[in-house]
Amino acid sequence: MKVLKKYYKAPYPSYESSSDYESSSDSEDSSLDDRILYKKCSFNNGKQEGIEECYYRDGNLQHHCNYVNGLKNGEMISYYENGTINSIDYYNNNKPQYTKIFDYNGFLEEVLDFKDLSSPKTIRYYPNGNVKQTSEFIAKSAIKEEKNYYDNRNIHSIIERKYGYIIKYIQYYDNNNIKSIFLVIDDFNSIIVNYDEDEDILMFDILLNGEGNKKIK
Repeated sequence: MKVLKKYYKAPYPSYESSSDYESSSDSEDSSLDDRILYKKCSFNNGKQEGIEECYYRDGNLQHHCNYVNGLKNGEMISYYENGTINSIDYYNNNKPQYTKIFDYNGFLEEVLDFKDLSSPKTIRYYPNGNVKQTSEFIAKSAIKEEKNYYDNRNIHSIIERKYGYIIKYIQYYDNNNIKSIFLVIDDFNSIIVNYDEDEDILMFDILLNGEGNKKIK
């Protein structure tokens, strides 16, 4: 069983290459490749195997990941040029399971969960670690639910979309009292209700065939 260790300089050759390769040519564009000096990886019987490492020109690690029989498996960790983690991607036989994205200072910004492709989920965070937004798409019903939060962790709004169109929108004051409700009844009719901070109704509007009939307190 022969394992070939390969050292590449940008631009990289195809992974299908079966011989050792080293190029002294540099990429001329301003893409990530232009900032990377080389990567190293191993092949077994023409398929990538083991740890892949890719480096910036200053010698700092850009990313590392693991291949099994030509497929990504486990964590792929990518880094900013200052050495802090940019993202963590987890793969199962080349299929992404989740992604964690960090800002340049190392604070977690976003988590994307792909384990169940019928209902992918996303969580976004404030710099202090509090949840800023959650969203989930239910493929079976074509509904995406999104929840937004104030920095104090209180709910800001709940939004439901179906086929990209808003069908429900509930907004809250930062004391958790409801501020407004928008609800689609069917293709032509909907309801809008606005409240003051004590949840007393300020305005109630039924839209029939797109035309309102407002009742104001």
